[in-house]
Amino acid sequence: MAAASRAIALTALTALTRAHLGDLKVRNFKPKTIQGYANKLGRFTRWAESAGECRLQDFDSTLVKRYIAYLQTQRRWETHPTPKRTPQPPLADSAIRNYIRDLKPFATWLEEELYTAENVLVDVRKPKADETPIEPFPDEEIRRIFASLDPTDPFGLRDYVLLHTLWDTGLRVGELVALTLDDVDLQHCEIRVAHAKFGKWRDVGFGKQTHKYLTRYLNLARPQPVIEGDRHFFLSLDGYPLQEGTVQRLCTRLSSRIGVHIHCHRFRHTFAVNMLRNGTDIRTLQKLMGHASVQILTRYLNLANADAIQAHQSNSPADRFYAAQSVAARRLPVKRGA
Repeated sequence: MAAASRAIALTALTALTRAHLGDLKVRNFKPKTIQGYANKLGRFTRWAESAGECRLQDFDSTLVKRYIAYLQTQRRWETHPTPKRTPQPPLADSAIRNYIRDLKPFATWLEEELYTAENVLVDVRKPKADETPIEPFPDEEIRRIFASLDPTDPFGLRDYVLLHTLWDTGLRVGELVALTLDDVDLQHCEIRVAHAKFGKWRDVGFGKQTHKYLTRYLNLARPQPVIEGDRHFFLSLDGYPLQEGTVQRLCTRLSSRIGVHIHCHRFRHTFAVNMLRNGTDIRTLQKLMGHASVQILTRYLNLANADAIQAHQSNSPADRFYAAQSVAARRLPVKRGA
């Protein structure tokens, strides 16, 4: 038994991370989720190998805390195969937090699979990170975005419909490009999001304008699929299923052209804030956006509440009352002497 324990302790972390990723695949995690874990675990094991501490017996809270300190010295895109020409800022606190967040399930799995006697990272806290500020599009920027696209051209119409659907439904870009013809119910203005994050489907609606553009895209701009029987709703111009990168590059091109900071997720932020401003309760918004809890929605709620406070300050009932009294006092008739 002791010999077996020593052999396990000498197992390479790379082999264990591969086993962990294989287990995620068996448990039906989405490929994109598994790839995210693979990227972050891969960076950790490469660093551990460079430090000469790449076996299971080395994997503990002290090693991971040293890894956090290492990440805090790194810059963005430093490990990218294509180096950036301009100096890059330090790795964001939120990115470091995500690296450690994905290490902790690995430690849990090691305990569950009896590779370790306990969860060796139980006392490692994820580094604090400032929340990314929510920046919904103002109405003027929305107008500029859609004014820059030509819906009378097939290429422009597809781009118009993609961004309009993101804006009106709050879908993630991965959910958008995964839609099939069966998922979009034009008769009832509903979308079944069958390929949602965390594997949980949900239904969302869309408005009359989005219905008009989706219908126009199907009738005028959707090409014949190259793959027989392919039922993806959105296709590239050459007939292949649309990729997330295509939509992201569209946002990048528009940003440069019209001088508005555009990224796919900003349409989702805009959807959430506007739904709250228009009276949607937070539980309903949670279902529409596919969040596991309402906690992440508090950022949107805080922004919507800030708008409400500003509106109150501009329309204070008491201020309006006293202003009306002041006007009335100025209009009182003046008694003239007999």
